[in-house]
Amino acid sequence: MLSYPAKILKDGDFFLVSFRDFYHEEPVTQGGTYEEALAMAADWLLPVATIAKEKQEELPQPSQAKNEEVLIEMPQSADFKPALIRS
Repeated sequence: MLSYPAKILKDGDFFLVSFRDFYHEEPVTQGGTYEEALAMAADWLLPVATIAKEKQEELPQPSQAKNEEVLIEMPQSADFKPALIRS
């Protein structure tokens, strides 16, 4: 399964998540705690994979994580969701 590097930064009361392999440095999701931000990051990857598969596009290959990044694994259900949507 693919694992993408994500940057999680504290911003006031929230933890902002960005993936440089998608949308450069723009935050794409957030959580109230660090753990919630990690969960939201994985949840965010699922529709990205679904949309790519529906458009018959390939996902970018994950880049190497930098020091300030954590790896977020693409949820396993990403392989099955497009089939469920079409049925």
